[in-house]
Amino acid sequence: MTDRLPEGDAMRLVLPCRPDYLLIVRRTVREFASMAGFAPAEVDDVVSAVDEACANVIRHGYGGPTSRPLAIECKNRTDGLEVRLRDFGRHTDPQQLRPGATKKRPAGGLGLVIIYEAMDEVNYASKPEGMELTMFKSFGTERSSGDGS
Repeated sequence: MTDRLPEGDAMRLVLPCRPDYLLIVRRTVREFASMAGFAPAEVDDVVSAVDEACANVIRHGYGGPTSRPLAIECKNRTDGLEVRLRDFGRHTDPQQLRPGATKKRPAGGLGLVIIYEAMDEVNYASKPEGMELTMFKSFGTERSSGDGS
């Protein structure tokens, strides 16, 4: 795509952390990833990872819908797309935020798997208040279908 976003271009959303705002997040991230130059399947991966991460913040970080903020930033890089999510909810040990970190999987419980499979890099960090998730998707790294193809 020749009309790619310039390197360093970024967008930031700060929204109340409620499920009804996830449609705005998905649409905005989808458009930004498309404009960055990702193929449609890669865009789907990015959107899925961001959507799952936001749902996890609502459920686990804030303990349910809230008017407290969730900040989402997407930044175009020459090698791909960086996405940061910042919440101001509960602290969680970043080591526990990996697929398989605990033996017992909660109901649903596939959000982390989806995030780690869709993105090339995933890093959770505790902040003085809340958590920050940084994810990175390289160009040309579509998630495999899991069926050996």
